[in-house]
Amino acid sequence: MKPQVIAARLIPILFLSLTIYGCGGGSDPTPTPLGSVDIPITLSGDFSVSAVAPNSAATGSGTLTLNRDTGDLTGSLTISGLSSNANNAHVHVGIAGIPGRVVVPLDYTNTTVTVPANTMLSTAQMDALLEANYYINVHTENNTLGELRGQIVPAGFQVIRVVLDGASEVPPVTTGSSAIGYLTINSSTLSLQGNITSTGITGDTAAHIHGPAAAGVNAGIRVPFPAKPDDDALWALPDTTTISQIDMDYILASQTYLNVHTTGNPGGEVRGQIVP
Repeated sequence: MKPQVIAARLIPILFLSLTIYGCGGGSDPTPTPLGSVDIPITLSGDFSVSAVAPNSAATGSGTLTLNRDTGDLTGSLTISGLSSNANNAHVHVGIAGIPGRVVVPLDYTNTTVTVPANTMLSTAQMDALLEANYYINVHTENNTLGELRGQIVPAGFQVIRVVLDGASEVPPVTTGSSAIGYLTINSSTLSLQGNITSTGITGDTAAHIHGPAAAGVNAGIRVPFPAKPDDDALWALPDTTTISQIDMDYILASQTYLNVHTTGNPGGEVRGQIVP
């Protein structure tokens, strides 16, 4: 047989061998394990947005552990100071300041809250939890919608509660109105979630983050809060809000404040300093 004929017959064999043994024909590599993450949780009666009246004596603390490879969620918390017997407890979906639906029912007594054995989260649920979009809510006989609440805040996130009143305005304003604001920040990604809920404020209004300014000093607008068209008492940032590095620096340095303006007090009806 001529040499060129032999070479022509060997080429397909060599190509097949390379395909099987040398060009990635094996199985995909094993994914790198993500491991588990521990998330400390603090519960407070003041953080409940569903209570008939805030119960400042209600507190709780503990740790949740999420296995990011399997979705297994475990953990327990110790609670105290409830105004009446606990009658339910759950993990809910919702950013700080906003109530949401139940995601995971929890075991409970008047002194403990525990994640049931074999609780598994889906990939979407794990993502939501790790983006600070879940909270724990303890319900009681006196506050069936929730008396004790705590946001599940992974590393990198921070939740700030802001109390707004007329006395904090410059100059002070005499008003029967008030408001509570919540900010959820991620200083690494510059993401910002937030909402302001008012009591006693009606009519044409506007709300903003102002700065840079310490308490007692006025400053210009940094971040506007759009009003919710279906709720005159609520302003909320879009879910995809990001801010500049300088604005994040001002927030972290306590150099910003929330301000709600009205037609009667265009300079501001209620105000509260943002203090991380």
